[in-house]
Amino acid sequence: MSGEPSIFEAVAQEGLDAVLREACQFIARTLSLPQKGFSEAYTAVQAVLQWAHLRGYSASLTEAFYGLHRVSAATGAKLTQSEMVRSLACLTLLPYLRQRLHDLFLEMENSSWTLRTFYPSFYCLLHLVDLACQVLYSLGLTSAHSPYLYLAGVRLRSGGQQSGMALGRLLAIIAFLLQFLRTWYARPEGAPSLLALRSPGPPSKLPGLPRVCPLCKKSPAQPTVLPVSGVVFCQECILDHLSSHPFCPVTRYPRLHSHLPHQDCPVVNNTHTHSMLTF
Repeated sequence: MSGEPSIFEAVAQEGLDAVLREACQFIARTLSLPQKGFSEAYTAVQAVLQWAHLRGYSASLTEAFYGLHRVSAATGAKLTQSEMVRSLACLTLLPYLRQRLHDLFLEMENSSWTLRTFYPSFYCLLHLVDLACQVLYSLGLTSAHSPYLYLAGVRLRSGGQQSGMALGRLLAIIAFLLQFLRTWYARPEGAPSLLALRSPGPPSKLPGLPRVCPLCKKSPAQPTVLPVSGVVFCQECILDHLSSHPFCPVTRYPRLHSHLPHQDCPVVNNTHTHSMLTF
């Protein structure tokens, strides 16, 4: 029985088409194939496959996979030759031009004032049109979920002949697996690899000891670090304080019995600025 597909079927077949492209690009990167010219090569292969499916199933590759087919928007009959040509252009040429424009923007974002000024608004407008078509279609107010279908003069119908080729289904499964791997190992756009980051060098100058003891406000005599807070005091000042107060006088951090310095413990002197006492 033929009828309009649900919005979920329509969007799912578009998602599969995007996954196939991402999977092919992932394979090309994995095999260290040159990325220059990938879009043109992928579009050429897509054109051959899409034309074969349009002639054999009146549907695109992914539409046939989901059991959908195209009919004329004017008559509801089988596609004419001109409608097949327009469908092929909307399936291959227009997405290619859209992707090339996006790639050009990423390459020339900092050098082209025109692209930097107008493309973000144009990009947003395209997505708003796509979203509006999908929302209106889900509400039953339009007969097509995509502006490309309007341009081609066709509509989608369910109950078509499925492209039941085992190879096609295997490719779809492989595409999903490759997309999963690509997402798993993906880095945010523009983020450098950790292996490419330079190790930080040593500091040019080590910080010195505090100028005054926080307790006596004088230059620390026998500088001593309280491990619970890392603050440097005079040894005599901190010993007097800790004998009656169970916390650091600066940070108020509680100290344990093992934090209490003893007269025979080592101290931090001017040649060992970053040594911390262990008790």
